[in-house]
Amino acid sequence: AGGLAIAPANAVAEIRAIADHVTTAKGGDGAVREAVEWILRREGLWTGLVERYVGGPSA
Repeated sequence: AGGLAIAPANAVAEIRAIADHVTTAKGGDGAVREAVEWILRREGLWTGLVERYVGGPSA
């Protein structure tokens, strides 16, 4: 099975050990937002989306 395993900073050690990415934020303290940003940056989409949102060059 494919997929991407992301764990919040306060996940149990066994989960953090097998995660593709561990956030610096704890669950309930911005971990999902951080994970989404990490994915968008990894896929090369972050800059264009931010520029579009704030009315920059990609708008």
